Amino acid sequence: MVVSGWVVRRAPWSWRAFMPAWRQPPLRQLTLPLRLACVLGLAVVPAACSATTDPAADGRLVFCLSPDQATNLVNAAVAIGVAGHGATPQQLLVDGQSLAVSQWRAGHGADFDRTCQALASAPRGPTTNSAADSTSTGLLGDLQSVLLLLAGAFVSLLSGSLKYGIDRRRLQATQLHSAAESFRLGYADYRTARQGGAMPASDPIQERRQNLVAQLREVLALHPSWAHAEEANQLLNNKLDMEFLLEHSRRDLRNQDEAPGEVDTALGQLAADVSRTVRRLRRPIRGLWTDRRR
Repeated sequence: MVVSGWVVRRAPWSWRAFMPAWRQPPLRQLTLPLRLACVLGLAVVPAACSATTDPAADGRLVFCLSPDQATNLVNAAVAIGVAGHGATPQQLLVDGQSLAVSQWRAGHGADFDRTCQALASAPRGPTTNSAADSTSTGLLGDLQSVLLLLAGAFVSLLSGSLKYGIDRRRLQATQLHSAAESFRLGYADYRTARQGGAMPASDPIQERRQNLVAQLREVLALHPSWAHAEEANQLLNNKLDMEFLLEHSRRDLRNQDEAPGEVDTALGQLAADVSRTVRRLRRPIRGLWTDRRR
């Protein structure tokens, strides 16, 4: 009913009944905001509900329903007294029925929650896998210890062998050098005595020569490829044998001004070969470049 531009509603108690028609809010203008509010409400309410969930409870549930904990869950239920052992290690006996864990949870939720909470809060010992891993780790540690001991023993043995070899070579070098010098000086004294008209015995020269030969053979027994040691040994067995040495000394009596002959040249070559061999015995690495077979 309209009276001189005013709208009169049937509900006279509403103050909107006396508002002008152009000021009345159309219902269509309120439809879109109401729809948005409903959509936002539907989106906010689940989020609010999910925010109120307990992560610890979800973690216990995941733990208890894992296949690895099925047997432990059954044992926990039996220990608490809410169920018995079923037909299999992963089933429970409830009211005379053998139930799986999922069936037991669906029909007896309170007992399941109690058992799950007790299982999750109980102290956990090492599992079979962790025990096997710890055993493997222990065996691996023992094996590493044994290998370290063997490596240490090998290094000690190697260092001892190297030291023994170095000391032995130095001793050989000293003995070889002494034998060569003794032979050279002894033969020089023998020649000087013969030139002076004396008749010295040749036995000392023979002994010193045999001692030098023995020292060279000992070196060649350990190092048969050493060229200078072999050359020195050949000189003693051929050009510098006792018969040739004595013959050379008699020649000196006949002509003392004679130029140095074969014996003097052989003695010089012998001294050079022995010197190189001694140097290689004292410095084996460096001697590789100075004493190779040609």
